[in-house]
Amino acid sequence: SSAVNGVVAQRLVRTICQACTMKYYPSEHVLRDAGFQENGGRAFSRGAGCSQCHNSGFRGRLGIYEVMEVTVEIRRLIHHAAPAHELRETLRHHGVKTLRQAGVELAMSGASSLEEVLRATHVDEEPGGADLKAPRRVA
Repeated sequence: SSAVNGVVAQRLVRTICQACTMKYYPSEHVLRDAGFQENGGRAFSRGAGCSQCHNSGFRGRLGIYEVMEVTVEIRRLIHHAAPAHELRETLRHHGVKTLRQAGVELAMSGASSLEEVLRATHVDEEPGGADLKAPRRVA
């Protein structure tokens, strides 16, 4: 723990093709997976598919990041082999954004779709379980 100053996790998410972007309302299931309790009528963006993006709805990629600065408290947890859920809880307490949260912000800005963010990010498990679930494919 004394040699580590920080850790960065990153994922690449596809960006929406600007030539065919359209507004839509995600399903309740997608909103729930993204952490929204209710949508409140908020529209999100996605690509409809066109010749410029080869009918994929996406063109290009952006990175989303989760940065963990190794503070004295985090260093102590690492040194005492604390479970990952304790590290994550401490990071949340200090306001560190998870990959999912960073991705949802990107989707809210219209740069990527909510489904793309869910596809590219992991979901935390309950304490005591495995650290991360496998990435979920969302249609």
